[in-house]
Amino acid sequence: MARLRVAVPALSPTLEIGGIGTMDIKPTLSESLLGYQLLPYPGGILGAALGRPDRFVGRLAEAWTVSADGRTIEMLLREVVRSVAGNELTAEDVRYTLERGFHVPGYYRWTAEVAGLRSPEDVVVLDRRRVRFRLATPSEFFLDTRAFPMNGIFDSRLLRQEATADDPWAERFVAAHPAGFGPYTVEEVRPGERMTFRARADYYRGQPAFHQVVYQVVADASERERLLARGAVDHALGLAIPQLLRLRELAHLQVVFGPSTSVFGLALQCRGTPLANVHLRRAIASAVPYQTILQDVFHGVARPWRGYLPPIVAGYDERLWPYREDPVRARMELDAAGPPTSWQLEILCNAGLPTHRPTAERLVGALAAIGLPATVCELPAEAYFARRAARNYQAALVDAGPMVADAGYQLAHDYCSDSEGNDFGYANPQVDALVREGLTTAHPARRAACYATAQRLLAEDVPLVPLAAPGFALAVHRRVRGIAWYPDNVLHYGELRPADEEEGCTSAAT
Repeated sequence: MARLRVAVPALSPTLEIGGIGTMDIKPTLSESLLGYQLLPYPGGILGAALGRPDRFVGRLAEAWTVSADGRTIEMLLREVVRSVAGNELTAEDVRYTLERGFHVPGYYRWTAEVAGLRSPEDVVVLDRRRVRFRLATPSEFFLDTRAFPMNGIFDSRLLRQEATADDPWAERFVAAHPAGFGPYTVEEVRPGERMTFRARADYYRGQPAFHQVVYQVVADASERERLLARGAVDHALGLAIPQLLRLRELAHLQVVFGPSTSVFGLALQCRGTPLANVHLRRAIASAVPYQTILQDVFHGVARPWRGYLPPIVAGYDERLWPYREDPVRARMELDAAGPPTSWQLEILCNAGLPTHRPTAERLVGALAAIGLPATVCELPAEAYFARRAARNYQAALVDAGPMVADAGYQLAHDYCSDSEGNDFGYANPQVDALVREGLTTAHPARRAACYATAQRLLAEDVPLVPLAAPGFALAVHRRVRGIAWYPDNVLHYGELRPADEEEGCTSAAT
């Protein structure tokens, strides 16, 4: 039996596809209505064909049409697609999934609304296999939001069976059990130690070539590197750039670096802290040692990030970001701010991510040089995310990146006052209005102008300091084939295969 062995820093706290679970389990357990065409990508692998009109391929939907005004989308579902519970896919599953998404915390509702779908009533079952989406306004990226696994479809029959009076959407069940149409189910969970996924023989695209995917918890990044170097695992998550550069020297591994939507920045809490003063935020933006971070932390692998869109997204323009490392300007802005006496800036960082602490330390040094004392607060991942969710921080290093490579999606997700990703308390009514207009206008030139003006305003307000665009980086054993980059920046295990079945069965056995 072909087995894929993966060393992970920790297990996901939930199996809820649209919730806070780690991104890597979502394409393992979930299936979306659409997917992306794949084209050659740097590093000898394939990558999603973003930005092309023909970028989509069918997944649970085998065909789709868009009306001339862009407001009505109809999809025809595949026949005889079965869920993890053996129930056949129907249009009611699609409708139920969206209805559930409007009632359960997570991304389902936000991604629907930002793409023009205002309520569950706008999802209409036409017959057993056909479903219609009615958008309030045309959307450049509605189909993209149907192409990532965190918007995967649930088995409505299964969840209705598991629902209770105090849990009408079966949230407790979904947190602990697969409930969709994805390529794997969960075979075993040992909390804090291991999770084993078993390939589904009845998966509609054919049983995945790796019949098992085994997640082994290895909290120490150095040990994850050693296991991969020895060939004891096939893949490891959460490795730092220096580790990947070392692993690149080993003949049995393929190490891939390439562009993606992923970005890395310093979020500044704009409400309820001294950072509500824009001059203090500008002082920080002018003090950051950008090149030092790119070289010392990312070892020249990451791209510079100078703006509020990822560099690969249309509309990114470095000219809209006016800051460079400039201690003189930083001191002038600091003088204008007049920070509180004896105040120290606390920089929150995630102990589970190897780029955070070294970046924070370099920021502390640069800020001290302009007379702004700062400290590092490094927390385990769970505590770090809890602080961010509660907006209980002054500054925080954040890893982000839109799952839809569209300027409107990114700006709406992170920088509007009601944005899903805006945990830094930023609010500018002009930015809100510009992004709303860009999302709803049918005129491409006006849309681009709205987004450019919004980015200029953001650069003046500095709710976040862009630091780097790390891109897609991973190390995988050469026995593994089928590697592709998708906007969720994780491997889709259901598409991987051993170099050949004989080698895969022999080398992957334990």
